[in-house]
Amino acid sequence: MKYNEFILNLSNLKHNALIIKNTIGSNVKLCAMVKANAYGHMLKPVCETLFEIADFFGVSCFEEAKQIRSFDKTTPILIVGLTNKQNLSWCANNNVSITVESKISYNELKDITLKTPLKIHFKINTGLNRYGFSNTEEFLEIYKKALQNKFIEIEGIFTHFATTENEQSFIIEQYDAFKTYLNKIINSNIIVHCCNSYAYKYFTNMHHNMIRCGFDLFGYSNQDELKPVLEIKSKIVALQYLKIGDTIGYERSFKAEKPMTIGIVPMGYGDGFDRRCSNNVSVIVSNKKAKVVGYVCMDAFMIDLTKHKNIKILDEVIILGKTNDFDLSPQYYAKKLSTSPYEIFLKFKKSRMKLVLKK
Repeated sequence: MKYNEFILNLSNLKHNALIIKNTIGSNVKLCAMVKANAYGHMLKPVCETLFEIADFFGVSCFEEAKQIRSFDKTTPILIVGLTNKQNLSWCANNNVSITVESKISYNELKDITLKTPLKIHFKINTGLNRYGFSNTEEFLEIYKKALQNKFIEIEGIFTHFATTENEQSFIIEQYDAFKTYLNKIINSNIIVHCCNSYAYKYFTNMHHNMIRCGFDLFGYSNQDELKPVLEIKSKIVALQYLKIGDTIGYERSFKAEKPMTIGIVPMGYGDGFDRRCSNNVSVIVSNKKAKVVGYVCMDAFMIDLTKHKNIKILDEVIILGKTNDFDLSPQYYAKKLSTSPYEIFLKFKKSRMKLVLKK
């Protein structure tokens, strides 16, 4: 029996996508970012749910694009990372667009011969300083060469904002830099995109004709209309009753200062419940918070149930999710662990849990 549950609410995912589509309007495409296994939410059920809602799927690499094409033959795909030369023909034949981010990456494809033109999106570095053209002269040189190459179709141009919500001024600074590149473009029909899950809500002037959205699709954001897609739940599988002076777990990191009731939850860092949660976070049992006590083990962690009444074996434990009174969001864990909410999504290991799909 698997006590741990990985619960995907695909109805909520569809709801969120439609809310976002309504926000951006019918003239703006939605590129659903589904890289890294759909932010840890499982690529196939997410993409199948978004079929005919998303206008593009955004992925990081060729392997993710190929996985989508195994079950979806039609939705356009954009690889926002780098693509090896040996995979370019497959991309051209399967309506998969690639990113050209420098003179070097263009030179990888300048001499290719294809039956179907390869669609490319130019990436512009405006401040993230990861990938992208960093000066307009080099970009313009490559842009003109691509225009003359019959085996290449310039489909789009984009940049990547370095910040989400804490530095609006830098978003504006990046956008102004991006516009200097847009002013060099001859073809006004290409897809222009820069907005992420934050910018599309607050900078409508930056929508152009496509936005890229990942985090908001999965519902844990500051937008009230959106609904969480992922929940992680478990069960209490054992109880221990401590007396004063007893300790809990490896290294005896927690000592009881009073008689305590301790619940054992069969999920550990081997399942993706971070060891830094030790003595640091709370979960929800019977709509009340229960603090993690002692070090998180490879396959289990312990919680303080002393103030809980009528606790039983197999009572539900909410690890990631929301109730009417509590919000155990990725942001909650990210703050406690000094990391990113995106990392929290990616930690949980579905192979060690029971998969529950709510449609």
